[in-house]
Amino acid sequence: MPPVVNYPFPLTFISADWGKRKKKRSVHVATVTAPGNAEIAPGGDPEDGWSLKELLTLAASKRGSVLIGVDLALGVPKRYWQAVTMLRKHRALHFVDWLRKRDDHFFEPGKAGGEWSPQQPFFHVPKGRRRRTEAQLHGGFLRTLDWLTAANPIWALSGIPGSVGSGTAAFWRELRDVLVDRGAPGAVPFVVWPFEAVNEIVPFIGAQIVVAETYPRLAYAAALNERLCPVPRRLGIPKTKEDKRDRVARRFKELDWVKGHLGSYDEEFSGDEDRFDSFLTAAAVVRCVLEGKSIVSPEWIDGQAEGAMLLAGPVDPCPSEETFAKWLER
Repeated sequence: MPPVVNYPFPLTFISADWGKRKKKRSVHVATVTAPGNAEIAPGGDPEDGWSLKELLTLAASKRGSVLIGVDLALGVPKRYWQAVTMLRKHRALHFVDWLRKRDDHFFEPGKAGGEWSPQQPFFHVPKGRRRRTEAQLHGGFLRTLDWLTAANPIWALSGIPGSVGSGTAAFWRELRDVLVDRGAPGAVPFVVWPFEAVNEIVPFIGAQIVVAETYPRLAYAAALNERLCPVPRRLGIPKTKEDKRDRVARRFKELDWVKGHLGSYDEEFSGDEDRFDSFLTAAAVVRCVLEGKSIVSPEWIDGQAEGAMLLAGPVDPCPSEETFAKWLER
């Protein structure tokens, strides 16, 4: 069970649902000024859409500790890490140090199948080769938490339903650029959890601005169950259907922890999938803070290659998932 935590106040959690297109990105800001006093609001709508620099600027405007959660991979599979870091030019202390050294060629689409190259790992799955490619990917292209939570492979840009490669590549490129300029005058200081010098299980402690990875299926379970003690399984929601999102919003409003501890919040969060995910992730993290629970357990952390996911611990990431229908029957 995650340990009891005394969080520093005030604190802010910025939850970002990410994608390749800037206009498709959604952000919510959760603010906790004292124990039992929290609110969640939309982050706004920048004219050109959200970027990592916009997130860091928003974070810098807040008082106290700020944690930015982005729903994409921050880390690489351990087998991939072991293979590429054998090469002298790829040697690095950890994922962030390694990413900072990648050139633009690394982010361009490569080829799938037998011609796949670790030097150019992102690729489009060829038409008609989905099953074969998925088999290859699951044979070594997944991090431990990707496999346990049924997340999609980070390298697939398209061709697999719900593929995450395009958003991941877009964010990593932005992160690479910001890391290179991080020490420049006027740059916003930040660190990337769990790879850099921050508290291992409480990312809010140790630096003013911290960037971390989130995963919606863990967030759904942490935000929507009656008790967080911890939750025994992740929760799958057919979020592409508006009526299902609306039912979740109605149920959320009636939860005891929401009525008792969460003040104002975005009651229209079910309007689209991106908003839905960024809101519920913000709600899940806020709940852990309000109940004094750690937002991750140490057994799910790899500070060198694979990274971690917030809410792995408060929610068991192992291969068991509650269906939406069973959740509604409660």
